[in-house]
Amino acid sequence: LQIIDVDTFERAQEIMTSRTLKRSDVPLNGKGRALLVGKLYCGHCGGKITLTTRGKDVQRSDGSYRQKVELRYQCHYHIRHPQICDGQATYGTAKLDEIVTQALHKLFDQVKTISEEEMIETELSKKKQELEAFLARAKSFHAERQKELNDYRSEVLKIIRGESPLGMELINDLVRETEEKVEQTRQDMEHWEEELSNLDSSARKLHKSYANLISWSEMFDCCNMDEKKMIVAQLIEKITIWKSYRMEIKFNVTVEQILQYQTLHTPAIGA
Repeated sequence: LQIIDVDTFERAQEIMTSRTLKRSDVPLNGKGRALLVGKLYCGHCGGKITLTTRGKDVQRSDGSYRQKVELRYQCHYHIRHPQICDGQATYGTAKLDEIVTQALHKLFDQVKTISEEEMIETELSKKKQELEAFLARAKSFHAERQKELNDYRSEVLKIIRGESPLGMELINDLVRETEEKVEQTRQDMEHWEEELSNLDSSARKLHKSYANLISWSEMFDCCNMDEKKMIVAQLIEKITIWKSYRMEIKFNVTVEQILQYQTLHTPAIGA
């Protein structure tokens, strides 16, 4: 009995594994009310920005008091070393989460303008050309090193016949060094040949990422905080923030690849 598809099952296993790692960007739980835990870094000192809480007494209408817990993102390095980090000490969670949420909406809108079939075909064609160029260069280097090795080996025969001014010790050293270079260039060729043979898996990965983006774009606004945090964990690699909430969002490699395609293939206004 298969309740969920294979991709969903495999991704769930990855998330569970990530939660057991000491250093992981997958949130351990989604019970908090902050969206960006584990993704924020200070643009001034490079330190990690973490979630902190602060209690505040609020008076009720009947005159009694209750404690209200306020959340905020805080650069701990700034708190400890304000003379070194000249950024903000704290950032409002609601404001920062809303800015990133709007950025995600923009991302989702951009993705919906892309033809998946054309994108995958274009990206694979470009990737194939790059890999073929790398492979051709590796083959050229290998051929050069192999010829060099053959020349040194031929020189050995000349030394044995007394026809070479070079010494046997020097030639032996040159042969060993060149043999190592030949082996390295052979490994380089095998690497690029393997990368070429794996293009189909790259296509599947790109298709999966595109499908995930479309799915998340349709469900994001209806998700609870736990689900939203998981989506953010999959889409965003890192957010760097500076004073006045200026920020730079670094998406994961595949998302960046999709966005780059969208930028390059969007017609200019008036074109």
